[in-house]
Amino acid sequence: MALDAFKPGDRVELVRHYSFWGDPPPQGTVVSTTSRRIRCKMDRSGKLITYLPGDLRRLAASGAKRGVGVEGEARSPGLKA
Repeated sequence: MALDAFKPGDRVELVRHYSFWGDPPPQGTVVSTTSRRIRCKMDRSGKLITYLPGDLRRLAASGAKRGVGVEGEARSPGLKA
């Protein structure tokens, strides 16, 4: 995903080329972006960590409704868009 696809406030998930041993992938919120990297505040640890755009997958845009994916489709049948 391109760097310009990430904006402060976006919800992201860490995507790596190895498994997380049964744990869900780490998630966080974009705090800022630079010319090449993205700073995120991680949910579980609360730390600010810097990533490359290829290491992250955007879950929801900033200001998006809860339970609605990036494209505006509900993530599960029980949730309304």
